[in-house]
Amino acid sequence: MTTRCDGVRAGFSLRCHGTLYRCLSCGAEGCAQTKPASCSHQRFDVSGRCTQCAAVGKREMLAPQTVGLFSTLMQDPP
Repeated sequence: MTTRCDGVRAGFSLRCHGTLYRCLSCGAEGCAQTKPASCSHQRFDVSGRCTQCAAVGKREMLAPQTVGLFSTLMQDPP
């Protein structure tokens, strides 16, 4: 399972490595970016809108353990 966005940043040919999200409405998977078309696998804009189906606020983070949410926010043992 991929845990980070493997898309390429526009103009730089560098991996994006952003957090991956899945749209709960249409199932699209990709990262969120602040500028349109910033990454080849961008699926969410800065407002959380899905670029595939335009649903807002309908996303879930994939593999949250890789960004430390379980040990920090959820206060589970490391």
